[in-house]
Amino acid sequence: MPPRSADEDRQVDRRDISADYFKAKDAAAAGPAVMWHGRVRLGIPLLKGREFTDHGNADSANVAIINKDLAHKYWPAGDPLAQRIKYDDKDWEIVGVVGDVKLLDLAAQDKPEIYLPCAQSGSPRGCFLLFGAGLDRSR
Repeated sequence: MPPRSADEDRQVDRRDISADYFKAKDAAAAGPAVMWHGRVRLGIPLLKGREFTDHGNADSANVAIINKDLAHKYWPAGDPLAQRIKYDDKDWEIVGVVGDVKLLDLAAQDKPEIYLPCAQSGSPRGCFLLFGAGLDRSR
């Protein structure tokens, strides 16, 4: 069966991440207010499958993790693990499914997301995270 193509679906958000991105229980307590995403972990739940490993690199098979919303959209009655998805003109094997995340707007609807390992994504993009105690909107 040919891979599903997320390239055609411009509503799929891409995240290039490190191997331990999903693990932290309390990222805000991990240190300074600004951290590179490989050094802080967010505690996003792994629902099935596995996370990326440090052994993945440009020479190993392309693997991806998708969120629950993308899994439901492309495989509503099936299991996405070990299925293939085409994204950015490459085929990726799905090795994990994680929970949906709200990044900028807590009231926004869930969006399909694909997570690609930095070592395989071929992207020179950098990423950082900002943490804070909250916003004072009274001013």
